[in-house]
Formats: sequence, C-alpha cells, structure tokens
Amino acid sequence: SDESEIFHKKNNLYGLNLARDEVKKEGNIIIVEGYMDVISLYQAGVKNAIASLGTALTVEQARLLARYTKNVVLAYDSDNAGINATLRAIDILKEAKINVRVLNLNDAKDPDEYIRKFNVESFRNLIKEAAGSTDFRLNLLKKNYNLNIDEEALKYVKECIKILINLSPVERDFCIRKLANETKISEQAIRTEIELSLSDKIHSVRNLSNFNSKNKETDLTQTMRLELYLLYIPTIDAGYIGRFDDDEIVFNTYLGKKIYRIEKELIENNLNIKHLEAEDIYKLLDPNEEEVYRKFINKIFMGGDIEEFYKECLNK
Repeated sequence: SDESEIFHKKNNLYGLNLARDEVKKEGNIIIVEGYMDVISLYQAGVKNAIASLGTALTVEQARLLARYTKNVVLAYDSDNAGINATLRAIDILKEAKINVRVLNLNDAKDPDEYIRKFNVESFRNLIKEAAGSTDFRLNLLKKNYNLNIDEEALKYVKECIKILINLSPVERDFCIRKLANETKISEQAIRTEIELSLSDKIHSVRNLSNFNSKNKETDLTQTMRLELYLLYIPTIDAGYIGRFDDDEIVFNTYLGKKIYRIEKELIENNLNIKHLEAEDIYKLLDPNEEEVYRKFINKIFMGGDIEEFYKECLNK
C-alpha cells in the first residue's frame, strides 16, 4: 500500500496483528525480511513472525515491538544484504531494550526456502539454537580470519575488542574467556588490551573541543556538545541534576534547555530514581531532536570517575 497522511510504513509491521496473539505462548517474535516469509511460516504453523513494510527496520517499529515482547529472533536472508540488515536491526532493537538472537539458516536463503527445503520442526529447532547478538557479531568476524595463524588470530582479537568494550561487565567477561579459548591468547592479555581501548575511548569523550566548525549544519556547536555531555551524566547518576542547580549551571542552547527540563520532570515524578533512562528522554523529544541526541549518546562511553568528568566539563 502507498503511504498516506494516516499510514506510514515506518510505524507498522506486517503480520503483527496475528503474531502478537502468539507472543505469550512462544515467548518471542521472529522478524523476517519479506511478506512471503511471514505467509510461509504462518501456513507451516509458525504464527509469531512479522516483517517490516518494505523498509529496513526502523526505530519506530522497534518501539512498537517493545510493547509486545522483550525477546526477538532475527531471521533475515542469509546473503550479504540480509547480514547487513541484521547488524543494523541489532543496534536498533538493543536501543529499545529488546533482547536479540539471530537465526542461522544454514543451507537456505530465507525462512520461506528453509521451510520448503526441510521442515517446520527443523526450523523450530533453529529458533531454539539461535545465537545471541554478540555471538553473531563475533562469529561473523571469525569467518575473515584463520585462527591457526598467529598474526590473523591477533587481528581477530583486536577486532573483537571493538565489540567487547561496549558490553556489560558480565557479558564481556564471558566473551573474554571464550575468546581466550578460541585463540590461545591469555585472558589477562585480552583484558589488558580492553583496558587500553577503554582508556582511549574515555580520552576521546573528554576532548570536548573536538568538533568540526566548518560544517555547522551537521555538527553540534561546541556549546551544545558541552551541554549534552553534562546532561548525559544523570543517565548514570540522577543526583547530578541537583548539582546542576547547586553549581548554577545555565543551559543556553534550545536542545540543552529542553533535555534539562525533561530530566528534572522525570526525577520530580520519581524521587527515588537512581539514574535516568535515555529511552525515557527520547520519547519526550521531537523526531529531529531525538535523532541529534541519540547519535550523540551512541558515541559516548562513560567510564572512570564520574565526578572527575563532571568537573572537567565545568572547567571547559
């Protein structure tokens, strides 16, 4: 169907009206690439599959899914385009606080072909064996290296570390042990490399003057960058909202003022909150504002001493 004033593809999902009734029984929703995959799976008895409406998965669709489930299995096509779509979808779904697993279709191009080539029970077994999103990324990387060659094993580990530094401490620890076992590189050596990478990332975040003033239409102004750094801190420790008042911090940019007002209202509505959720802030921003703030937040890694970071921001 063509889009209209009341119908926007980015806000809807094909088959969701049927799949949502199966969520409680199955515990998840399967996202496939095409309409025929949904139809084929439904005819075979797999009724919890949906597809985006002719577009890549959008932030709006992820939010819609989050209303019905916190568990999603991605079953996109197994070609390069499908793999790239899977990687994009993982980031969008995780941003919506959805747990993501990825189906390995083995000897089939898509779910429709798999069902016809094998059988529905085999497909259900694939769902049970679906890899976590981090495992999927690491396995994808592994295909590019021969781990029996020391030089390639080292390159593989360095690429994996770029993924590991963005994980929670528990998930990171699990992956480190797995990576050490695969490459025969000691856990301690991998942990040291991760610490060095984290230090570099913290340093880059603290370089507050690093912005491209030549392209003012696409880059945040230096003032706005500084304000957004400060406003990111309450997503780690909500107590800093009070510190802003105590230190008489004034937010001058439009976006800075708006986010500060939103954060204050969120805390006033829940005085016991320990930290704010970025997702709650996104919901109260206009689409363009959200896009700017989301892109900015996704580049931030907060580590080390929060108080030291706060004071450094003030000194700027």
